[in-house]
Amino acid sequence: MANGIYVAVSGATSRMQQLNVLSNNLANAQTTGFKRSEVSFSAIEGGEDPSGTNDRHFVKTNQSRPALDSGEYLRTDNPLDLAIQGDAFFKIEAEGEDRLTRDGRLMVASDGLLRTINGHAVLDDQGGAIFIPPEHVPRIDSTGRIFSNEAELGQLALVGIDPQTDLQRDGNHLFIPPEDAPILGPDSGVRVQQGWVEGSNAKPLQLMVQLVDVQRTFDAMQKAISTYQDMDRNAIRITR
Repeated sequence: MANGIYVAVSGATSRMQQLNVLSNNLANAQTTGFKRSEVSFSAIEGGEDPSGTNDRHFVKTNQSRPALDSGEYLRTDNPLDLAIQGDAFFKIEAEGEDRLTRDGRLMVASDGLLRTINGHAVLDDQGGAIFIPPEHVPRIDSTGRIFSNEAELGQLALVGIDPQTDLQRDGNHLFIPPEDAPILGPDSGVRVQQGWVEGSNAKPLQLMVQLVDVQRTFDAMQKAISTYQDMDRNAIRITR
């Protein structure tokens, strides 16, 4: 079998994995607070051929990582919608574990706790849940302090994240907080906007262009595989 077919297969497999990531990004282009995933590739040497030279380099798909740049900010005028400006995330509790999100669509649940629209408790800077008095609409200032009338109810936990951090996803568009991630104070420069939400940072037009490019490359790899298969079949006929 022609050695080149293995290189072509590795290229096609990597492009298929990239297609899956791009398709998921496109599917979440309208998902509030979504962070697109990015894929990178590296070359792996395939060992020496019978002539003693190494002319085979296989393609390896590295683990995809989230891009943490901000999405578009959308004004809703809903006092329970929040958006973060800066390198930080809201801290919430999901299934008994601390998690991070940029989806600031909140609600006051029947138990009086401030929760995400998925029912996860929003945490304060001390790691506790936030209780909102019945029939009160909270006011949240730019530092994340929560007020009911003039009474301060707590401070949102804003977890600082370096944009280069390789955050680990945990389904439902949540992230696992790094152990050394700090809770930011009011002087951090990070700001909270009440009545706004942050949209997805996946841009549909850009993704469509990438999908077309990757699909063309994948098709080229498939043609190369077919060519190598034809070469193998012809070689077998000659030897007979």
